[in-house]
Amino acid sequence: MHAWRGWHWWPNPDPFEVIVGCILVQNTMWTNVERALDRLRAAAALTPEAMAALPPEALAELVRPSGQYRQKTLKLRAFLALAGRHGGLAPLLALPAAGLRAELLATWGIGPETADAIALYAARQPAFVIDAYTIRLFRRLALGPVASTDYYEWQRYFLGHLPPDGVSAYRQSWPVPLRRGPQPPPPPHPQPPPRRPAATPPRRHAATPPRHHAATPIRRHAPQGFPHPVLGAFRPSLRPTPNNRRRGCSLRLGHSPFGPHWDRE
Repeated sequence: MHAWRGWHWWPNPDPFEVIVGCILVQNTMWTNVERALDRLRAAAALTPEAMAALPPEALAELVRPSGQYRQKTLKLRAFLALAGRHGGLAPLLALPAAGLRAELLATWGIGPETADAIALYAARQPAFVIDAYTIRLFRRLALGPVASTDYYEWQRYFLGHLPPDGVSAYRQSWPVPLRRGPQPPPPPHPQPPPRRPAATPPRRHAATPPRHHAATPIRRHAPQGFPHPVLGAFRPSLRPTPNNRRRGCSLRLGHSPFGPHWDRE
């Protein structure tokens, strides 16, 4: 991202554009800030004098792509007031590092991260910027004060491992976690396509002969060998009744001299 510049701000950037970018990038992505900067540049409002002459509503409309545009309008106007109290942008950035940082932190809407970014990239003074991506990356590597979220404690850790008064080293070291942090997570490993089952011939069921139910010999109430006194020669049906058989009884149609008759087992 921004490889032809080196990073967000090329080696010789406009200090005021850097400051505006530091304020607009709060709680948003840099691509949204670029859209807002393009609108400010097209409106010829990317100088302290031109931006201070804009009404608040017009400035808010120009920085709308960066999100939270009403609050960021107030922050930009607060910084313009700070620069006006010091006689302009150049005298403000010429203050010593400690004095400049104190003035920036006393301005509404500018915190430690934004103040260090302005001091490092706009005023070219030694300052190391700590952001959420830096802390997140080094926590994953189990480096630094991983149990702490204090900005200054993390800053002291990095300053203890970098050469002192190294503005160039600081300018090149901070973008490294940024380049690692905003990247989307790697895509999951591609899953192999599901294997289609091999074509199998349709199953041919062997022809089974029909199940013939043998007629259950009827249990007569008369002793074996004697005709039934009422039914006479009883001839049972060959069609069983499974439901009745399951309940312990079966009904069979018999023939007697008196006509059809039901017998119950």
